[in-house]
Amino acid sequence: MTTPLPLAAMQDEMLNAVLAFLSLDEVISLACASKTLRAGLHAASIDFWRHLDLANATSSSLRQLVPFAKHIQTLTCMKSTASEEVWIHFACHTQLLQVLNVAGSKHFTDVALVSFVDSNADSLVQVHADNCAYIATTLSLAKCAPRLRVLSFNRCRQLTTNDMIGLVVNAPQLTVLNLKGCPHINPVAVLTSVASNCPQLHTLTLGGSGRFAKDTDLHLASAFNSFTTSLALECLDLSCSNPFGSRSPLSNDGLVPVLRSSPSLKALYLKGHSNLTRDVLDAMPRGLTTLDLTGCTQLASDLNALADLKSLEQLVMLWCPNVDVAAVQLLQDTNANLTKVDVEATVVAESTTQLVGVH
Repeated sequence: MTTPLPLAAMQDEMLNAVLAFLSLDEVISLACASKTLRAGLHAASIDFWRHLDLANATSSSLRQLVPFAKHIQTLTCMKSTASEEVWIHFACHTQLLQVLNVAGSKHFTDVALVSFVDSNADSLVQVHADNCAYIATTLSLAKCAPRLRVLSFNRCRQLTTNDMIGLVVNAPQLTVLNLKGCPHINPVAVLTSVASNCPQLHTLTLGGSGRFAKDTDLHLASAFNSFTTSLALECLDLSCSNPFGSRSPLSNDGLVPVLRSSPSLKALYLKGHSNLTRDVLDAMPRGLTTLDLTGCTQLASDLNALADLKSLEQLVMLWCPNVDVAAVQLLQDTNANLTKVDVEATVVAESTTQLVGVH
């Protein structure tokens, strides 16, 4: 026989069931309607507040959430226009936050980030702050470093190499690091640092960040030729900041050791590295499903080695005027998995499948 729920538990269950059908704005309106309802929402609706998604939040809407901030574990508040002052005030009322996603929030700053870290140092594991132009440092995240699993700071153009390396070398549980479009980030320095300190890292995107210096090959070969264990990397983006006119010094000597240390790679983006040649194709992991060779003109003239990549599904080779289209067609004809091909912005069609360009 089922034991009857206590009256308070039944009320909580009923309220949670009702909240499931209401929008966030409607719930906030309820909270503002009366003290009794507000108390009920605090007591019964922890599940509702636990994972909060609020797009384009204004300062006003963020202020309304302050009474419930202590319940939030996952906050997705993208493209917010809330002021720095409001972000800081809101952050001070959080205490259980695990995931913070403020991508595209124009007034979110490193000062606001400090407030979130101070309030959630024991719980925060993911930070997504893409396109937050006023984040100049991530030093505050050092408090969370041992637990951090995901960091995404794409196009945070003030971040520096030393700042990021100082953080990731103390983040052994990091699985995702996105730093695309950060001009003051040295991609080689970050790659070698995470390879040595983040054994669980499976996604590293550095496309369009910094410059590849003349000693790039030396640094990569020195670091990766000494590795005795394989990396967990599944996605690696080393694209140049100018993939269509790059004079990147990265060559086979630097990249091949990286590839041989990364047998689990599924996606590889090498836009703009025009010094790479056939040996790179021979060294590519056989489980690769996505490959972007835009601007890699020397690779475009000899694609036979790609025939061994039977798992390949997407191939992009824009800005390679010397590409052998017949060779690409042969690859497609002999690999049923290769369903998306984009060569010089021309979609290659298969007799049985219409392919879609990949950009």
